[in-house]
Amino acid sequence: MLAMQEMKRVCQEIKELLYPSLVVLYGKKVNVSSEKIKSFDLCIVVDVEEKLMAEKMIYSNIEASIPFNIIIYTNDEWRECLNDEGSYANFINKKGTIIYEKR
Repeated sequence: MLAMQEMKRVCQEIKELLYPSLVVLYGKKVNVSSEKIKSFDLCIVVDVEEKLMAEKMIYSNIEASIPFNIIIYTNDEWRECLNDEGSYANFINKKGTIIYEKR
């Protein structure tokens, strides 16, 4: 339960930093014996000119009690990759869980 709250808090902070179009939880590592989440992976779709700067902004401004990884796509990249069945974005879109979507 605490892990889910932590993931939601991280997502909220990302929303406040970058105003993304979409945030998708696409992976998490769970301790088999305790069933506690050890880490999680987020895909962030956002319109930025410098994805590396956005990534640095997230990692330098957001502290979490659970380690997390991010992958960033621009809106144009995301739309383009969704049309490619073999793309990682397409996999994330099919298997991930939307945590936030701008309406």
